Amino acid sequence: MDKYPASIKQKVEEQVNHWEEMLSISRQKVELVQDSQLDDVDKLNQLLEQQQERIEAIDKLTRGIGEEIRELGSVGGININLTAYPEYREAVAQIRKIALLIKENDGIAEARVRELLLNTRGKIQSLRNNKKAQEAYLQEDIYSEGWFIDQKK
Repeated sequence: MDKYPASIKQKVEEQVNHWEEMLSISRQKVELVQDSQLDDVDKLNQLLEQQQERIEAIDKLTRGIGEEIRELGSVGGININLTAYPEYREAVAQIRKIALLIKENDGIAEARVRELLLNTRGKIQSLRNNKKAQEAYLQEDIYSEGWFIDQKK
C-alpha cells in the first residue's frame, strides 16, 4: 500500500490536536501557580481534569489506529508500516516536541505547587504552636471552679 491511509492520517492529526490542547493546558497551569499564593485550587483541579480527558482521548485514538492496522492486515493482507510515511514521521516528531514542552511546564508547575505546599505547612505549624502558647498563657477555665475537700470533717 503506497498511500497513507486517510482514516489513520485523520486519527494522527486528532492526536496532534489533543497534544497541542494539553500544551495549552500545561501553560495555563504554569500561569496559575506563578502567583505568590495559589488561591484557586479548583481551577488547578479543573485544568488537571481537562488534561486527563485529552490523555484518554489520545489513548482511544492510539487503540483505534492499532485496531485499524490489524484489520487492514487481516482483511486485505496489507502490512502497514506507519514510519514509512513522511506525514506520520512529521506528526510523531511534532508530538515529541510538544511532549517535551509539556514535561517542562509540568515540572515548573509541580515545583511551584510543592513550594507553596511547604510554605502552607510551615504556616499551619506556626499557627498551631501559637495557639498552644496562647492557651497555655491564658489558662482559660483551668482553675475556674475548683473543689476543696476538707478531710478533717
